[in-house]
Amino acid sequence: MANAPGLLEAYLDSTQRFRQESSLTLIEQEVVFLVLSVVNDCPYCVATHSGIAVAVAKAPPEVVEAIRAGKPLSDTKLCALVNFTRAMFNHRGRLSSNELNAFLAAGYRQTNVLDIILAIAITTLSNYTNHAFQTELDDELRPFSWTQEIQHARNGRSS
Repeated sequence: MANAPGLLEAYLDSTQRFRQESSLTLIEQEVVFLVLSVVNDCPYCVATHSGIAVAVAKAPPEVVEAIRAGKPLSDTKLCALVNFTRAMFNHRGRLSSNELNAFLAAGYRQTNVLDIILAIAITTLSNYTNHAFQTELDDELRPFSWTQEIQHARNGRSS
């Protein structure tokens, strides 16, 4: 990103605004970033947001593992956030009224929807950059390494 000042500035400014102004809690922010990194198949970003979720946001490790594995969460509100974020990504924002209503019924607000849209923009910038340049994992992120192939093997299915 450093070689494209506009991209870097857009990423840093958007990330700072998301972190400081988001209506989502820190754990919810990391859940959104982690879900988006998994569905975007970005091993670097999955490792990064797994580490941040556990070390900084203090997310329960079982929440992080379930998201990484594509399994449902026991926490119903976070499960609604995961499902809604996946639906927003998979349907490119074209949600059914049932999907939106389920999210709002779980205790979220329209402001949270807009925060998720910003997170999608941020992860698109970072995930695509990491895809294009095949960013290697930093040593401190190796404990959180992830690939879809490894996850499918752990889950007993082929990719």
